[in-house]
Amino acid sequence: GGRKRPVPKGIVYGKPKNQGITQLKFQRNKISVEEERGGRKLGGLKDSTYKYFEVILVDAAHNAVRNDPRIN
Repeated sequence: GGRKRPVPKGIVYGKPKNQGITQLKFQRNKISVEEERGGRKLGGLKDSTYKYFEVILVDAAHNAVRNDPRIN
């Protein structure tokens, strides 16, 4: 599993330690990736959960959100 290194024709220069192409693991966790995607799509909303498979964004300026004691 993992990701493939984006190099032209699979040619990597340098020491043999750094010449891996196919078995690289993604360094960031899934939570941070999903938070970034949600923030890119709807930048003004805030993240209210820490689950990577379901990011719930809340508009903090909306009246229904401001008056709800559970969310606020």
